[in-house]
Amino acid sequence: QAVLDDEMVLRLYNQCIAPADGAALERISSDMQRLMAGVVQTATNTGQHAGAFGDQLDSLTATLAGTDSAQLAPQVQDVLSGVMKMRGSVDVLQQEFKASKDEINRLRLDLDRARSEAFVDPLTGVLNRRGFDQKLQRMVAQPASADSQGCLVMLDIDHFKNVNDTHGHLIGDKVLQALGEVLRNTVADPAHVAARFGGEEFAIV
Repeated sequence: QAVLDDEMVLRLYNQCIAPADGAALERISSDMQRLMAGVVQTATNTGQHAGAFGDQLDSLTATLAGTDSAQLAPQVQDVLSGVMKMRGSVDVLQQEFKASKDEINRLRLDLDRARSEAFVDPLTGVLNRRGFDQKLQRMVAQPASADSQGCLVMLDIDHFKNVNDTHGHLIGDKVLQALGEVLRNTVADPAHVAARFGGEEFAIV
């Protein structure tokens, strides 16, 4: 019989509960955008080449029409007609790729939103532990300078267990929500963030 040890609990959490990895979402979004940009550029170049070739055949047809080579002109015209059809097909292809690119942009916005939600605590509206860890890691990784120094503030709610025991967890959640609102309104500098460290513990980076 399997034992529900810490390793299994962590694996189940990562598989079933943990939000999607933000770095992976960002990588997928970037790769999709880069791929579609390359495909659209290729289709655009193809259309330009076909158009230039068509112009050349137009000029050739006009030249041949003024000479005695009357038998060649219809053949060149047939080739030109084929090229024009190809250019029309490429135009349609470009339109389809543009529509695909617009869809990719929409998906990217969805991914960006999902990535943002993955780092936000849904109850309080501040960063969750994952978002806190990422922000703290970025701050620590920045080179120290005289005009830019990091600061970490830790805080918690006094006697929060008594609030839950006396008034119930619904009231406790409202207390957490109220503190989250206070932190969101107070920590207004874009370079600073508030986070729920865990339970009734919070942090400001």
